[in-house]
Amino acid sequence: MALRVANGILGSWLAWTAMLWPHLGGEFVNAVVVGLAITTFAGLGIVYGRARLVNAALAVWLVLSTALGPRLELATLWNNCVVGVLVFVVALIPNRWVEPVGDTGFALPIG
Repeated sequence: MALRVANGILGSWLAWTAMLWPHLGGEFVNAVVVGLAITTFAGLGIVYGRARLVNAALAVWLVLSTALGPRLELATLWNNCVVGVLVFVVALIPNRWVEPVGDTGFALPIG
C-alpha cells in the first residue's frame, strides 16, 4: 500500500507543480491531467493490483511528452522526467500484501 500512496503523492505533486511556475498551455494541461490520473490509478492500485500498470504507461507518456514537446522552463523538463521515472519504477513493483482473486485483477488483503 505504501507504494501506491507514494505514486499518489507523486501524481499530486505533478499536478500542483503545474501551478508553481509558468507552463505552456499544452504542458500545463498535460501535467494536471496526467498528475490527477496517476493519483487516481494509484488509489485504484491498492485494491486492483493491475491498475498500477496504467501508472507505468502514464509515466512513459509523461517522460516522452515532456522530452519531445515544447516547454517554457527547464524546471518543467527536470520535474516531469524525475516524477515520470519514479512513478514508472514504483508502478512496476507489485503489491506484496495482496493476492489476486480470479482473472479480474481484484485483490484482497492476505491474513
